[in-house]
Amino acid sequence: MPIINSILPILVLLISGFMIEKFWLKDKSFWSAINKLVYYIFFPSLIVYDVANASIAYSSSGFIVVLIVLVFILLFFLRAFKFFFKDEKFWVVFVQGSFRYNSYVFIGVTVSYFNPAEAMPIIAIITASMIALANIVGLIMLNEKDPKNKKNLFAVIIELLRNPLIIACILGFVFNVLAKYVPIILNIDPLNLVLSNFSSASIVLSIMAVGASIKFNINMLKIVGIINCSIVKLIIFPVAVVLVLSPLGFDKTLVAICMIYAASPASTSAYAMVYLLKGDHESMGNIISMQTVMCIVTIPILLLIFPYLFNLWN
Repeated sequence: MPIINSILPILVLLISGFMIEKFWLKDKSFWSAINKLVYYIFFPSLIVYDVANASIAYSSSGFIVVLIVLVFILLFFLRAFKFFFKDEKFWVVFVQGSFRYNSYVFIGVTVSYFNPAEAMPIIAIITASMIALANIVGLIMLNEKDPKNKKNLFAVIIELLRNPLIIACILGFVFNVLAKYVPIILNIDPLNLVLSNFSSASIVLSIMAVGASIKFNINMLKIVGIINCSIVKLIIFPVAVVLVLSPLGFDKTLVAICMIYAASPASTSAYAMVYLLKGDHESMGNIISMQTVMCIVTIPILLLIFPYLFNLWN
């Protein structure tokens, strides 16, 4: 029942966003503006507010190292099996669709299913780390694809430091630490009210925007590859995350949140990266839409079987 209560509102918002974009507000500039509001104001407010007010066990943050290693193992296998892909452009798509994640879905599902005060510090660590990792992997692939126009690591670091979600994660942790010495910093009522109101808007608008981005013009010639990529992203990777993290002594809630991260569909930023890599961006759009629709089923199933996966080694 808790799974249904948590996922059903997300499903309703996804369908609402899809229907509104399909039959009413079709203007792309409207949804672009919504995405900008969520990305630059509402989600950062949610992260700062919840992380600053959370009780954080910094000693458990070692999980992120394991998670990053798992992503690199996934990328290594995808690289090793590159020769199976007759179309190199589709291989680029497969890679991006297998490890990039939609932060809107990840955060939306997680804060709906878990106590936000407990979940948000973990979300912040994952968000900051995986945004950085995605950009570094993108840099490596870009430099490999076009050696004449290499981007340096310094440029990527500057880009990361300007990312509003990373800025919000850093601010949240800074305020959390400062509050131990200056408690009044978290008791500024007008500021708390503003951040709380912005936070409330973030989940609703972000999930509706994800729903509005769903398109069903699937290229049937690539359907097998699109489905395989979705299986890797939505089933194989999240199950692997649980099976690796659970015997290492990490908290059950933490492992479940990591699973939701791994089970979240590919993000629209993958489309932009594939375009830069001169990959098959049409198939990337298909993968994003298919994974977004499929995760409505796969995430609840994963949450349902999570206790069995978590205790498998015990």
